[in-house]
Amino acid sequence: MPPRTITVDAVLFDMDGTLLDSTPGLHAAWTTFARDYSLGDPLAVVHETHGRRLADTLKEYCRIEESKLQDEIDRFEEEVINGGPIALAGVLDLLAQLSSETQDGWTIVTSATRNYAPRALERCGIPLPRAGIVTSNDVAHGKPHPAPYLAGAELCGVSAANCEISPLARNSRVRVLTAIY
Repeated sequence: MPPRTITVDAVLFDMDGTLLDSTPGLHAAWTTFARDYSLGDPLAVVHETHGRRLADTLKEYCRIEESKLQDEIDRFEEEVINGGPIALAGVLDLLAQLSSETQDGWTIVTSATRNYAPRALERCGIPLPRAGIVTSNDVAHGKPHPAPYLAGAELCGVSAANCEISPLARNSRVRVLTAIY
């Protein structure tokens, strides 16, 4: 397929699977939690929870009470960081190009927490966007709800209608566009 050119005011990137790969650490963390909370096959949990907010998945799958939730989030995220996330091929060059062409023309909209996201990005050598990032701590509803994407567009100072969201499942794009119009 030949490359295509699009004109947008900003790009809203997902983090894990788009900019970096944390698969080894994620598998290790879910293996630990599957053992500790008798969840069964950790790979099944990985597939069922990918892209969702960690607080939501730990409450749902592990039945962690609110008073212990933050400690378990911290423990899970530490294991993922120790697993060595890596920047995906071409990401550093792409972000360097975007940063040289625009001040606030890109940001990261992630289901990761405010504690984990900057640490994972730093570990991979990925710069934080000048506009800031949207994490699970910044919105009441996680993806695919439009709130995180609308917050990302606001950080960039543009309308979400003029943003490219990368990557984005079709049903999420419909929800974002419906929220805008």
